[in-house]
Amino acid sequence: MPKNCCFAQPKIIRGRRLPNNRIAILNLLRRLQDPDITPGQLEDLIAQDVAFSYRILRYVNSAAYSLSRKIESVQQAVVILGLQTINSWTTLLAMSQVDNKPTELVVTAMVRGKMAEELAEAQKCDRPDSFFTVGLFSALDALMDNTMEEILTQLPLADHISNALLHHQGIHGEILSCVLAYERGEWEQVKSSTLSMSRIRDCYLSALQWAEDTCQQLIE
Repeated sequence: MPKNCCFAQPKIIRGRRLPNNRIAILNLLRRLQDPDITPGQLEDLIAQDVAFSYRILRYVNSAAYSLSRKIESVQQAVVILGLQTINSWTTLLAMSQVDNKPTELVVTAMVRGKMAEELAEAQKCDRPDSFFTVGLFSALDALMDNTMEEILTQLPLADHISNALLHHQGIHGEILSCVLAYERGEWEQVKSSTLSMSRIRDCYLSALQWAEDTCQQLIE
């Protein structure tokens, strides 16, 4: 059954400047979401934080990927696993650095992201990784203790992602609504035009397992 949803209720502090730690994280997220970021630029961003580099390489070389040879650099990881995968992991790590927030909240964000991605794949949507971003960022208000509107003034995203986060519009918004309804146990609101409830449940369970495994390897 869905869990961790209690951690996703934001404690909104209106009119207060974000702490420097959170501003720095939003700045990093903004750079990571640049659609024109190159592998070299991503590698440089990761290299600025030794802990990021260590955790990414540890995860790449874990049993989760069972690679035939050891990966010794972020550059190699990008070549083998792809820019988008390493970018997503770095985004997760950045979100996990927010001060005074429980790990369970990051896990909730991860479950949302992965479930949205799996639902998008099941529905054969284009760019399922963009659905991962929507699900993941849907917890930013809780992480930052601020409104989504205010956060998005400092984190400019593509219009379809912003509209999904703010208004649940478009196919991204529809899938996000489904994810959030499932998380909260609002079964009458769990809707998909093409997927059965059992398929949606399978996407949730798969996302939950992935989030717990990834959190142990990548974040903790």
